Amino acid sequence: MCLLMNRLRFNLVAGCVLALIGSAGGAVGGAGGGVFWGAPDDDRVSEYFADHGLDELLEVQLFDRLTDSKDAVERSVIARRLGGLYLAEIADENLADDVRSEVLLKGRVLVGMIPRDELLGLRLELLVRLYKEHEQDADLDRIGLLSDADRVAGGEVMKGIVPELARIAKVSNAHVEQLVRNVSRTTDLRADEYESMLVDARGNRSRANFFHGWAGYSGAALNGREVGLGVFKAFGWVLGFEGKIPVLDRMDMDLLEYDHVGRAMLGVALSKLQNGNTGEARVWFQAVENSLEAPEFAVQFAKERLLEVALAERDWIAGERLALGLRDFTPESLLGVSQARLLVMRTIGGGRLKIGIGARGGAKGRRNLLGSGLGGLLNLVRLGIFWICILGMGRCLCLILDL
Repeated sequence: MCLLMNRLRFNLVAGCVLALIGSAGGAVGGAGGGVFWGAPDDDRVSEYFADHGLDELLEVQLFDRLTDSKDAVERSVIARRLGGLYLAEIADENLADDVRSEVLLKGRVLVGMIPRDELLGLRLELLVRLYKEHEQDADLDRIGLLSDADRVAGGEVMKGIVPELARIAKVSNAHVEQLVRNVSRTTDLRADEYESMLVDARGNRSRANFFHGWAGYSGAALNGREVGLGVFKAFGWVLGFEGKIPVLDRMDMDLLEYDHVGRAMLGVALSKLQNGNTGEARVWFQAVENSLEAPEFAVQFAKERLLEVALAERDWIAGERLALGLRDFTPESLLGVSQARLLVMRTIGGGRLKIGIGARGGAKGRRNLLGSGLGGLLNLVRLGIFWICILGMGRCLCLILDL
């Protein structure tokens, strides 16, 4: 119904616009003097809508033109303009959720109407939005707060978007290489145009690789498998390794001042932890933790995940030291719900508390860590964060009397 009303409104307004244009600049008509919808008139109506801020009508007109056009070049030009309108709307932080959902749907329809290597920016944004709907899944699953159904659903989403993100990154890189050649060869007025296109292509390449890395890690975590080399290479693009696997000793640590670089380093560390390479994960986390350039959120995240490295290695002594460090971190304790739940889950998960074989610190160290986790949860319950915390305690109630 809304689409029908938009079309009716569009037809009415467009007819008036053509009449106004015709009266101002000469009649617009065919041999018989009637109004016709040739390309020049379409362009004039588009410009009128754009100049007067009538974006809703402009979208309808451009979509109709795209649907009707048979010329590949014209379709590409129209699609780029329409895609730009959709991207601007999606980026509007004040846009209502239901309106944003409608724009995302229109964007999906649009990219389905044109060749796969066009409108990479819009395609990438649609994938990023889909990723963000599930970006917390791996972390929730890590602390036992994700249902089996949601885990499967999240894993399937990541499995589906990773190849497309990799493809967009590859195509964007080809665009970058071609545009670099174009810039070096041209001396005419197109130089500025090529430079602008080059900035966009590099942005798409970096962003596609960034989310390829994170979606690849999340998919592996949700599906219980190792992170593949392609994920590390994707992070490598963000970290300045031109698509090669990043090496910490060769990192330009000054780049850590940039938010996306810090996040990419954390992504590498988490991927190594997922693959069981706890020693390598530790040094990547420590590099972020000890950096003077890294954003505060990245430093805090690294501190929290170093505890997880110790728990994965069953090093209860290091785990207790790190847990105490998180609890006493100023100005505010970092031993929150997720870390407290993790302590409870990991110290119980291997069996009964009296079994400490193969672990550094033995059964006593394990009990101390469990006590820290339970104490953290009880403290959060007192603060009113009840429902998440009590789920963390349910698994250990039968064991508490054994302490």
